[in-house]
Amino acid sequence: MRNATRRNRNIGTVKQGHGQNNRMRIAEPYFSVGDWRSHTERLTHYKKFVRAVQGHEFTFVVEKTRAGCCHACSIEDVVFMLEQIPAADYGDLRLIVFRQPKHKEGILSPVWGWLCYEYQFENTCAPAVILEAFNLAEYLTHSRKLSIDARDEFDRLQQDGHVFIADRRGYRAKLTRETVRATQLYRTLPHEFGHYVHYRQ
Repeated sequence: MRNATRRNRNIGTVKQGHGQNNRMRIAEPYFSVGDWRSHTERLTHYKKFVRAVQGHEFTFVVEKTRAGCCHACSIEDVVFMLEQIPAADYGDLRLIVFRQPKHKEGILSPVWGWLCYEYQFENTCAPAVILEAFNLAEYLTHSRKLSIDARDEFDRLQQDGHVFIADRRGYRAKLTRETVRATQLYRTLPHEFGHYVHYRQ
């Protein structure tokens, strides 16, 4: 016989549905807004600049940053690095995007930058290198338990100028414009361009 005073054991649990509508994830509202672009392609409040590098025309897209965030590299910085790359390796890559990541992206999957083989921008779809803006009030953190690859990356970050301080949870370094610039300009940009050259080969 059912006892109406007995509390349902499923109340407040995942089995009942608790927490299913507020998962910490990056939303992709393709169907709801009728926009098939990725969240990384939906730029807001941006400016475009065109620069010719070794006879190859690049379009630089600079998205407006949030308060406290900044783009560590300038267009002139990237142009200087592109001049060190053989023009024969440029291929169809003409788009360099300085992007402001969403707040959740900075929490869930922060990256220095990345290569997109097909990036939809305005009325074109072409390869692009994206460099992310950073919040200089935040810290770069690393666990004490590092794999071999993570240890190598940890050493490379120190060579870029990041000063890590040990605490109870691991290591952390205060982000500065100079250290972020060193990592993005001298390692991330050539690395991502190398992916594109490998893709073309």
